[in-house]
Amino acid sequence: MILAIIFYSCGDNPKTNLEIRKEIDSLKIESVLYEFEVDSLNRIIDTLSIEKNKINDIGIIVFKEKTTYANHGHLKSINYYRDNENLLYQKYESSDLGILSTSEFWEENNEITNGISNSYENNKINKTIEISYNRLYNDNGKRVKTLITSKYEDQNEVGNITERNYNDSGNLISDIFIQNGDTINEIDYAYSKNVLKNKTILDYKEGTLINFIYDDEGFIKGEEVFKEESDSLLKIKEAHFETNRKGEIIRKVETELPSKEKKYIEYRNGKNKADKNVVQ
Repeated sequence: MILAIIFYSCGDNPKTNLEIRKEIDSLKIESVLYEFEVDSLNRIIDTLSIEKNKINDIGIIVFKEKTTYANHGHLKSINYYRDNENLLYQKYESSDLGILSTSEFWEENNEITNGISNSYENNKINKTIEISYNRLYNDNGKRVKTLITSKYEDQNEVGNITERNYNDSGNLISDIFIQNGDTINEIDYAYSKNVLKNKTILDYKEGTLINFIYDDEGFIKGEEVFKEESDSLLKIKEAHFETNRKGEIIRKVETELPSKEKKYIEYRNGKNKADKNVVQ
């Protein structure tokens, strides 16, 4: 098999990233998803997160803002997407530290080509990372690998590398994250008739393995968490999911092991203004 490495450069787009973001900003919030911790009788104990979505005129989610609450504070992620669902812009901020990071991506021929990520301290940029995408194709023109590399601005040394591998059907089969030459974690995907059946996340640094299980329609139905102990894997948590006909999660039941203590989580859609104060 002959592999050809294709290096892309950013070309002129009909609209700039800023113009696209301004158009998305003008859209109204279409849906709000609340994540609640509830008791065994479905009474709300706490609000875990609130997610706001904007949808374009062809039904694609182009904006997603998720606020996660914990320890009397919150972490907020803001994502802008193009009409082809590729990530355009991302921002993380917290109630305590302000802006944590921003990332922006450019594309050509409907594929991301490069990006810039900034980390912040005291709401000011302190580090800038350049991100590049290199795609490898076989002699039949099918993509077999994507290499995502990052390096600090004005430095030649490569920092982090994400290696994404694909099968003959174009399905993603593995993600490998390499940091300073060491493999930090690996995600493997297993399919049956092109439907996702399992996703396994192996974190070498934390010594954990998380296995997600999907049904025949590709909807998530279970999760298992294992911790490495004495050269073996010990299951420490499992979860069961309930989904609607669209595959959206509506309920999750987590069970800690070996205590068997349960945590119940419900996901509820709403059209009202999202505000943590609506539930306590």
